[in-house]
Amino acid sequence: MKKIVSLFFAVVLVFNLCACSATATKEKPVLTIQRSEHESFTYNKEQPVIEELEKRLNIDIQLETYPSADYNAKLNIQLGTDDLPDIVLGTYTSLAQYAAQGMFVNLSEHMDKLPNYKATLEKYETLANAFKVDGDMYWFIQDVEKGSVIGGDFPMVRKDILEDIGWEKAPDNFEELYEMLKAIKEYDPNSIPFVTRGTSVLSRMGYSFGTYNNIYFEPDEGKYLYGPIYDHYRDFLEYLNRFYTEGLLDPDFASFNKSMWMEYLTSGKSFFFFDNSSFSTDINLVTKSVDPEAAFVPMLTLENNYGSRRNRLYEGCGVSPLRNDVWAISSNCENLDAALAFMDYLYSDEGAMLCSYGIEGVNYDVLEDGTIEFDQEKIDWYKNNANDPYREYCNEIGVGVLAVAGKIYSENWYEFLDQDSLDMLAFWEKDEYLQPYSYSLCLSAEDTAAIADISTACSTLVSSESLKFITGTRPLSEFGDFVEELKAAGAETIEEVYNKTYQSTLN
Repeated sequence: MKKIVSLFFAVVLVFNLCACSATATKEKPVLTIQRSEHESFTYNKEQPVIEELEKRLNIDIQLETYPSADYNAKLNIQLGTDDLPDIVLGTYTSLAQYAAQGMFVNLSEHMDKLPNYKATLEKYETLANAFKVDGDMYWFIQDVEKGSVIGGDFPMVRKDILEDIGWEKAPDNFEELYEMLKAIKEYDPNSIPFVTRGTSVLSRMGYSFGTYNNIYFEPDEGKYLYGPIYDHYRDFLEYLNRFYTEGLLDPDFASFNKSMWMEYLTSGKSFFFFDNSSFSTDINLVTKSVDPEAAFVPMLTLENNYGSRRNRLYEGCGVSPLRNDVWAISSNCENLDAALAFMDYLYSDEGAMLCSYGIEGVNYDVLEDGTIEFDQEKIDWYKNNANDPYREYCNEIGVGVLAVAGKIYSENWYEFLDQDSLDMLAFWEKDEYLQPYSYSLCLSAEDTAAIADISTACSTLVSSESLKFITGTRPLSEFGDFVEELKAAGAETIEEVYNKTYQSTLN
């Protein structure tokens, strides 16, 4: 009898060992995911959404993050050595040249496994063409499908200062803007009326003025132009030179970062900006806490010197729902099926709800009529205690465009907006001159290689010489020489390549 019992336990032990061995061989697929970190959003495993994604999809997510300021340098090293994580975030234009080298999975060959993402591409077929490389799709494009808040680089002015200088209405054109800034300087000689985040003013304000500081799509001509080789760019540099010379811009404006920019606007040092309009909410919270009348208000799109009015919405806003930031799967990914399933889940309604709002019953509830009700107590806490309320709220949960997301719903952003901000959105919705974002084109590997060195040389030249023209260390009488320098460096070749690719997307 003892032998039978011993044999029985031996069999049970062997069975249990085999079961443990089988379990060990069926470990969760590991996916390494990499992206940049916003200063108000630290990406981590403790975020409820990350834990919920792991549970729902039975995967192990390993996060690799780098500060935004360092991210591109890190990514370029990884691209150069083909040492990428399984899933990586980048701009599609920066990744495009590596697609032909076989570094990323060609999603066009796996659409049978991506039903949710396929539906997204079909919905935005015309827009999505700009993201393709030689007709194939290599990226998961983030889609802000619902609730996108209108945003762009728009002119904003302190309403109380406008009244103090005796202006009954905001400027209607760029010359009136110049006159307004001069009037502010006379009213407050210690002020710097117009503050910028460094030389980004060349792109943020340049398009509305009628030009750009790089290759861009010019709607008035229906083609791509290299902005700095045309007279409109000279006019813009001359315009900014007036600001610099007359003290309407800070002498050290080129070195200004976001912190310095915000400090000038919130402290009463500056009263006008032409930049990301969404920051006005946070700025006004500070200025109005000191003086309820000290609020930045939006201005209508200015008429430029060439008789037109135009400004661009940001990507991911309104009629431009697709974002420049995309996800790509490395060809070295060992768990490709898991990666495809994971990414496709982000484009399902269930995945979008999780990655946009958090966990139902915890972070939000769906009422009987389908309305989303958010955790108002938590929202109020962030509005009253955080420096960047909406982004820090998203950070706690792990939701939104700064997190792991594919299809994105942004209705929760409206919960953080005060009445002034809601009024601004209504104001911009009525501005007929706000145009869709012009998505940059993905060039073929051959074309990318052909203009890589040219683009770098031209961009370097534009960056250094534009600043000289603005500050007066190089006279504008030499602008013609500058244009010839750019043409000699290959600026016209860049135009030719982009327009050839653009025409191919129309066919």
